[in-house]
Amino acid sequence: MKKKICMLGAFAVGKTSLVQRYVHSIFSDKYHTTVGVKIEKTQVSIEDNIVDLIIWDLHGEDDFQHVRLSYLKGSSGCIY
Repeated sequence: MKKKICMLGAFAVGKTSLVQRYVHSIFSDKYHTTVGVKIEKTQVSIEDNIVDLIIWDLHGEDDFQHVRLSYLKGSSGCIY
């Protein structure tokens, strides 16, 4: 099973750091701006089922109405 998750939020709040910590178990205090979208993949086991998470880390946006709707299409959830 595959699930698409979109990370939304304002500029420089830590979305990329959170994704890197969750997917790769690393944390860097250096700031890197996300341009467009960065996609990470990981697997989780839920009740003996393997779920592929495709995490879309979207560029920072203070006004979410400007987020491209095509980025959100097909997502199982959004975090902001």
